[in-house]
Amino acid sequence: MVVSNNMNIQDTSDYPLTIPQFWNTQLRQDIRTRTFWDKFQGKEGSNMPIIIDSDQSKEGHDTMKISVMSDIENDGVEGHAIMEGNEGEFKEAQFTLTLEWYRQAVATDKKTKLATFWKFSQVAKQKLQRWTGTWKDWKAFNALLVESNANTYYSNGTNVTARNQLDSSARFGVSDLDIGKMILQRQGAMRIDHTVDNGKAIIEKFGCVISEVDGFNLRTDPAWRAHNQSAGVRGDLNKICTGAIGEWNGILVYEHIGISGAGIISGSPLRPEALLYGAHTNVVEILTLGEDTSKNYTRHFPAFPTASDVLSIVKADGTVEFCTYTAKTNNTFTGVTRNTGFGSLDDGGVAGTYVGNEKVTLGNRLSRQIFFGAEIMIRGEGVLPTGTTNLRDYKFRNGIGMEMAFAQKAVEDSRGNVPNYYINESFSDLPNQSI
Repeated sequence: MVVSNNMNIQDTSDYPLTIPQFWNTQLRQDIRTRTFWDKFQGKEGSNMPIIIDSDQSKEGHDTMKISVMSDIENDGVEGHAIMEGNEGEFKEAQFTLTLEWYRQAVATDKKTKLATFWKFSQVAKQKLQRWTGTWKDWKAFNALLVESNANTYYSNGTNVTARNQLDSSARFGVSDLDIGKMILQRQGAMRIDHTVDNGKAIIEKFGCVISEVDGFNLRTDPAWRAHNQSAGVRGDLNKICTGAIGEWNGILVYEHIGISGAGIISGSPLRPEALLYGAHTNVVEILTLGEDTSKNYTRHFPAFPTASDVLSIVKADGTVEFCTYTAKTNNTFTGVTRNTGFGSLDDGGVAGTYVGNEKVTLGNRLSRQIFFGAEIMIRGEGVLPTGTTNLRDYKFRNGIGMEMAFAQKAVEDSRGNVPNYYINESFSDLPNQSI
């Protein structure tokens, strides 16, 4: 049987790949290659950012216990000193994860011709891979950005100490990387093992993941360009050859690109963004982002907004209108108060009238970066991604799906602190409003 990397059928010997039990292995492999955070996972002791444990006997609502251990901290002995009684000890922290079922599927019926259904089944598998990879990334970002109490800092921290002070002086740049390394060091963050010289040496690094807008701002920085004109020795592992866009002062920088497609503009967990749908007067209290209520246009915006979670509508002249909201649905923000201002930031003076497709962002075009070391998160996998099928209505309707049991959370120390990563916030306007 010829097994293709993207699960396309190449000849008749590949027909078994249309049966879920046969394409599970390829499904899991392709999901891992499409998922941003999966390349950072490893077993306990691997000094990777995500510590993973798998037990395929576990299903949804089962629990898994995952332990992480500290480094050895005592001095050992020298010469003829007695070792017994002077052994180092591990400090162990045990985390309990409750797995949850997660499923997705697509369906068609016999009105679809056989040849078309054959194509549908192949495309469905590829789309399920892509959806699962994107979904796993979103859950990882949510655990790090929303569900933990990680420390938060700001670009241009000398003058900016809160989100409502972020302006054009606080774009992300190399100075943030310099400060970021010091912050991680002072938090006691564990370093990531980084293999170089084709596996002959291991050096320790930190990491940073940024949005595509921050990536643009970084690449326009002359200091960054000069430093990264050469990417290092060819053949290095876990560096630019495996996804990093460059390195600065011992921090490997990775870019996570926001997803937009199928008429949905939602930015990314690092930089939430949406587009207004249709006309809005200057007094409406509901902002509509799309017509289809089944599509989640507001995924990356807070469900329970705080005082700092304001919206900014970017006007045609580049100024913004700040608004507060009390709740959201898949395609709307509700309980909107217009033209509220946001700290000392300029909101253009008046509420706007909009025709549609104006950009909506969180804060003042907010973006976030995650600076991280090793063991920032634990992840438990029960039932691995598994293909499923469904026949309904006397076999008239056919469905192809995927299910998995999964859980993850940020690593905290015994005092509830998050030592191995932190969040930085920046101003991230686009270079051109038409983009």
